[in-house]
Amino acid sequence: MTATDCANIPHKVSFAIDRNQFVDAVDKRDPPRRKVTTVQTDARRFEAEPFILGDLRGFSVDAGRVMFVVQPNGNALYSDIARGHKRTGQCLVTK
Repeated sequence: MTATDCANIPHKVSFAIDRNQFVDAVDKRDPPRRKVTTVQTDARRFEAEPFILGDLRGFSVDAGRVMFVVQPNGNALYSDIARGHKRTGQCLVTK
């Protein structure tokens, strides 16, 4: 489990990624598994699709229109393509 806690992007954001969701299926005929993380912000709680790309981790919402990406050093980027919003900040990443 990887947990990320961000105090200021754009509000307090917390989410955890269960790495077991990324393990290959035992049988290749099994249907693809849906990956889910619960994101908690100051204002609300919602489900998003988590991702781990090398050392990057984050989540996307609404088919990638909203992305939240955290680098290993805690630098983070929040991007909302539909609204044209981009914000940066710092997160605490625990493993």
